[in-house]
Amino acid sequence: MDQRKIMENLRGILFMILAMAGFAFEDLFIKMLSAYFPISEVIIILGFTGSIVFLIIALFQKAPIFHKDLLNKHVIIRTICELLGAVFFVTAIALTPLSSASAILQITPLLVTI
Repeated sequence: MDQRKIMENLRGILFMILAMAGFAFEDLFIKMLSAYFPISEVIIILGFTGSIVFLIIALFQKAPIFHKDLLNKHVIIRTICELLGAVFFVTAIALTPLSSASAILQITPLLVTI
């Protein structure tokens, strides 16, 4: 394997570790916020924070933010499903121990595969 391929693999591994750490911190953040705010406000805070991060990344990459393909029926349905998933996930983290919610989240890919 050449040196460039090894570096690409290491870079991918590093990004995956950072992503998983980010998810863990997000879960902790949700749990902490839910002690002080209603679930609806926690979702709004996460939504605005995610939107700001997305906007900054898009601006740095000079990528378009809105596109006519976003009005596609399938994209709208997926967006609604993502919204419901976020509501249920934040509710689960707020109402159950963090370890239980994390364990359920980690088994999800196996259940989807089955």
